Amino acid sequence: INTGAVVEHDCVVGDFSHIAPRACVAGNVSIGPGCLIGVGAIVMPQITLGSWCVAGAGSVVTKNLDNEVKVAGVPAKVVRGAIKTSVCFCRRLICLGLKRVFWMRSSRRILLRLLDL
Repeated sequence: INTGAVVEHDCVVGDFSHIAPRACVAGNVSIGPGCLIGVGAIVMPQITLGSWCVAGAGSVVTKNLDNEVKVAGVPAKVVRGAIKTSVCFCRRLICLGLKRVFWMRSSRRILLRLLDL
């Protein structure tokens, strides 16, 4: 959870999840393991995000998300489903399907790269 991110009451955040600066996670939200919530994204109350989901920068998530789904926009819509990626603390993005490794310097670049795949 980065500086400036807001996580309200009764939220559950899974292992290896990343909440970018200025993101807001409302009350009673469940975030699965490995999720990435972009800069300025908003997750509305009582939403469940499956494992390895990506919410794009500035998006507003109003509905539950399945596993491995990318969403963007206001309200958030599925950009592309079933991604095969993982984000490490050492800021490497490993694309398992493409067997490529991208080195990134910031979480914003990781998010932008995920949305380009």
